[in-house]
Amino acid sequence: MKLKRIIIPLVSLVALVSCNNTNTPNNTTTNEPASSTDVAPTNSTNVVPTNSTDSTILPTDSTDKPIESTNTPIDSTDTPVVSTDTGVDTTVVDTTDIIEDTVKLQIKEAVAYNEGAYLTWDVSTSDSESNYEVSYKVDNKDVKLDKELIRIENNVARADILGLKAGSYTFSIKQLNTGDVVTSNALAVVEDDRSGYAHFNNKDVGAYKYDGTLKDNAIVVYVNDKNKNTVEATVNGEKRVGLVNIIKAAKNTNESLDVRIIGEIQTQQWNYKAHGAGSTADRMTNLDEAFSQVNWEETTANELKNPDTAPSSNYYKISEADILKYNINSFSNDIEKGITHLDGLTNNILKNIEPDKDSGYKEYDSYYNELDVRGGNNITIEGVGANAKIFQWGFCFNQCDSIEVKNIEFSDYTEDAIGIQGAKDVTLHSSYWIHNCTFNQGKNNWDVCYENDKQEGDGSTDFKSAHDLTISYCRYNNTHKTALIGSGSSSYQYNITFHHNFYNSCGSRLPFTRNSNIHIYNCYYYKSTGTNMQINNTAYTFIERCYFEKTNKTFTTSAGGVIKLYKNIVDATSSITPDNTHYVTNRTDLVPNTCMPDQKTDYSTFDTNKDLFYYDDVNNISKVQLMHKEDDIYELIPTIAGAGLNVALDYSKNVEETNDSPVTPTKENATYTTDIPTQKGIYGKVLTYELDSSNKAISSTEAIDEYSTTNVVTIDSNNTISVIDSANNKTTFAYYMFENTYTTGTHTYKLNLSLNGVGSKWSILTLLDGSNNIAIRSCGLNSSDAKKWGYSIDGGKTEVASTLAVESSKSYTIVITIDYDNKTATLKINDTTINIEGWSFNQINGIQFMTAISATDRSFNITSVEVK
Repeated sequence: MKLKRIIIPLVSLVALVSCNNTNTPNNTTTNEPASSTDVAPTNSTNVVPTNSTDSTILPTDSTDKPIESTNTPIDSTDTPVVSTDTGVDTTVVDTTDIIEDTVKLQIKEAVAYNEGAYLTWDVSTSDSESNYEVSYKVDNKDVKLDKELIRIENNVARADILGLKAGSYTFSIKQLNTGDVVTSNALAVVEDDRSGYAHFNNKDVGAYKYDGTLKDNAIVVYVNDKNKNTVEATVNGEKRVGLVNIIKAAKNTNESLDVRIIGEIQTQQWNYKAHGAGSTADRMTNLDEAFSQVNWEETTANELKNPDTAPSSNYYKISEADILKYNINSFSNDIEKGITHLDGLTNNILKNIEPDKDSGYKEYDSYYNELDVRGGNNITIEGVGANAKIFQWGFCFNQCDSIEVKNIEFSDYTEDAIGIQGAKDVTLHSSYWIHNCTFNQGKNNWDVCYENDKQEGDGSTDFKSAHDLTISYCRYNNTHKTALIGSGSSSYQYNITFHHNFYNSCGSRLPFTRNSNIHIYNCYYYKSTGTNMQINNTAYTFIERCYFEKTNKTFTTSAGGVIKLYKNIVDATSSITPDNTHYVTNRTDLVPNTCMPDQKTDYSTFDTNKDLFYYDDVNNISKVQLMHKEDDIYELIPTIAGAGLNVALDYSKNVEETNDSPVTPTKENATYTTDIPTQKGIYGKVLTYELDSSNKAISSTEAIDEYSTTNVVTIDSNNTISVIDSANNKTTFAYYMFENTYTTGTHTYKLNLSLNGVGSKWSILTLLDGSNNIAIRSCGLNSSDAKKWGYSIDGGKTEVASTLAVESSKSYTIVITIDYDNKTATLKINDTTINIEGWSFNQINGIQFMTAISATDRSFNITSVEVK
C-alpha cells in the first residue's frame, strides 16, 4: 500500500460537528445519523437511479411499456471548484504509519427538486458523516446543513437540503479533515404545487410557510429506526422522549413540529390466529371462546360509554397490554428479522355490549398499530431523501388542524396508513395536505372485525368530518380500500381535492365518498379491479382531464351522488355510467345536484363559484398551478407521483385553457346537460379471451387486428368485427364498449350481423349494464328443436321467438329499443318483435359478442353498430 505524508489542519472540535440550519428555529434535535437505514430500496416501486434519468416502470403486463422520465438534474457540476484557501492554520504532521484511504472530493450529482435539492459524492471506506459540512447562501448569509441530513451508504454520501424557497442556489461541500471545498453550479429550485383545497386562500399547512420555508417557531426532529423510542425534543414546554410521544405532544401550541423520517421506521405485526378466520358464525364463536377469560370491566383500557375517546358508546375495549396479559394474541417473530417495537402505538380490541340488530352477534372490532394524534396542530411528517418508509403502522389524526405528510412510502399498515377524523361540527377542523407519498397494500394478520375485511389494511387515505383536504402526487400500488371520504350516510365533510395521483391496479374506493364536494384532476387510473369510483349520498364530484385505462366499474353513484366529467379520457374495461353522471362539453355547464356538505351552504355550483372554489371567473377555468392535457396523463403521472422521486415540476407544461363560455350560468337560468351525443363506429379496444372446457381463461390478449391464436377477433378498415371460432372447447369474446350512455329518453341500439354456423344454443351477443345484462341468444325449447332467436336477463329463463329461426349464412338486423322514462323495452330481429320483460332499465355500457364453447364454427361478422 502507498504511504503518504499528509497535512492535518488544526481545527477546533466544534468544527467537526455540523451546525443547525439557520432556517431551522430553536429546539432542533441532533440525533445519530441513520446511515444504516438509508439504503436505496431493491424492491421499491419508486427508485432513484444513480444517473440523471429517472425510470419508473408500469405494472407487469405484456402490453405495457416502461415510461421514461424526462426529469434530469437542472445543472450538475462537471468540473468541481476546489478551494485552496482553507482559512485555518495548519502544521505538518508525520503520518508515515497512516495508510492512505482518501477519495478526491468532487460532486457526483447535484439535483434540484420541489423546494429542495440533493448532492452526492464519493467517500472513502473509513469516512464518516461528521467529516463533512454542506452549506448554501440565503440572503448573502451562509447556512449550514443539519448534520442528520448527510448520510453515507456504500461509500457514497448524500445530503438533502430541505425547506428551500423557489430560486437559484449554489451548494458547497467541505471536507473537514483536509479543508477541501467543492461548489455546485447554480441549481433552480422550483416551488411545490400547492393547488387544491388544503391551501385554499393561501393558507399555510404543517410546519412550513406558504413559500416552502420552515415557520419561525418550528421544532425539527430527526428520527430513524434506531432512535425511534429514544429521540428527545422539547414540545409545548416539556421534554418528550420517543417519536410517538413527541408527535402526540404537538397540540394546543403556537409551535409547529417538523418530524423528518430517515430510512425505514418499523414496528411488529401481530401473530395470525385461527379464531380470526372462517365463516362468520365460526369466527364469532371462536372469538367468544378466546375472550371468555377477559374481565372486560376491569381491563386497563376500558373506556365504556366515553364518547370523547371510545369509538362507540356500546363497546368494551382492551389494550395491547391486556391482549398480551390474557394471552389473546402475541406479536409475531418480526423481532427475529431485526424489526423492533415502536412504543406508544394504539393496539385495541373492542367488543359490542349489545348484539347487532341485523347479525345477532356481539360483534368485535380491532384497531392495531396506529399512531393516534388527538388535537394536534401545525405538524409536518416528511421523509428525507429517496427511501423514507413506514412499515406495519400508520397515522390517525383526530380533531387535528394543519397537517402535512409527504415523501414517505407506506407498506403493510394494519389499519389506516393515514386517517383523518374531524368532529360532528365539520367546520371545526381543517387543512390537510398529503403529497408525494407511495401507498402499497396494507396487511392485517389478525382481523377480528365482523366484516373480516381488513386483511389488506383498513384504508390508505381516509377522511371524515372535516374540511380542506388535498391529496396530490401520490402513488397507490394494489391498495384495497384506497380512499374513503365519509364514514357513513350521516357523515359530512367538504372541500376535497385529488390531483396528479397514480392509482395503479387498486381494488376500490378511488374514492368512495359521501356528502362532500370533490375536485379531481390530472389523475391516472390504471386497471382498478373492484369498483373504481363510488359517489354517494349527495356528494358532488367534478372530474377534469383525467385518464381512465382498463378500469372496472369506472363511475358509480347512489343516493343523490352526482359526477360531472370534463375533458377526460375513458378507455375502460367496464365503464358504468349511472343516472347522475354527466359528460359536459363546456367547463361551465351545470349539472343538477343537492350537495350541501357543511349542512348549511349550497355547493351545487361550487366548481364555478370563486367564493367556494379556486376558480378563475374571468377565463372560466380551475385556478391551479399546473394543469396537464388529458392525453399526456398516462405517460406523465407515473414519473412524478410517489415518494422518493425528488423531481422538479415543469410549470411550462401548464395547459393553455380556453374560455369555454363567456358567461358563467347561474343555477336559476342553467340548462342542465343531459343529452349524450350519438355513438357510431367502434369505440375502445377489441378484447379476446380463450377459455378451456371449464370456462377458465387460459390467455387474454388485447387486439386491434389479427391474431396467431386459433380463435381470433379482427377488425378491418370498414369497422367490421369478425369473431372467428375454429377451435373446439374454446370461447372467444369481443367487446364493443360505448363512450357514453343513456339513462333517460327513448334510445335504440342497432347492429347488423351474419352467422357462419348455428349448432348448439349460445348467447351470441349480450348488452352489458353491469348487473342485469340482456343476452340475445340462439336457443330452443328442447335440445332437439331447431334453433330460434330469443333473449334472457342475466342468465335467467330464455324467452323464445318461436317463429324466427337462427340460420347460417344469413344477415340479421337486431334493434333493441329502450324507453328509460316509461321503462319499456323491445327486441326486434328483422321483422319479428319481442317485448323484453324483467329488465331493471339501467344504462347499456357496451356489447359483448361471443362464440359457443364445446363446438366449432360459431363464427360471425358484425358489420355495423349504432346507438341513437
